[in-house]
Amino acid sequence: MNSSEINTVISKNLTWAKIGKGKPEFELAYVALPLSCNLKCVGCYTGRKSFYNGDKIFSKDKLVDIFAFLKQHNCKSIIYAGDGELFNWSKAKEYIDFVLSYGFGMCIFTNGTMLTKKMVAYLSLVV
Repeated sequence: MNSSEINTVISKNLTWAKIGKGKPEFELAYVALPLSCNLKCVGCYTGRKSFYNGDKIFSKDKLVDIFAFLKQHNCKSIIYAGDGELFNWSKAKEYIDFVLSYGFGMCIFTNGTMLTKKMVAYLSLVV
């Protein structure tokens, strides 16, 4: 995105915020999932907690709603910077495929310790 495009998005969002005209636009969105982490890093913003990994993940229907909303607001990328390690979740690839199926780009922050050669090869093709 160049500076002219960035200024256009900012201008549209300020107009929406000030007078309610139009709709906000998002260049990107963070979608946090309550995943557990395999490390307990001293400087981690999550407070070195272990998170629940399972039933508290958004349902597929809820993700459909979230992603449809983001598409309506011109979102281009999803960022996973998580509340835990994405690759500690057995459905990480399924989630990535789902994000990409909406045409979003994806940025993933990871500690890298759970990545397999197979996952790295997959990511090098799709993200």
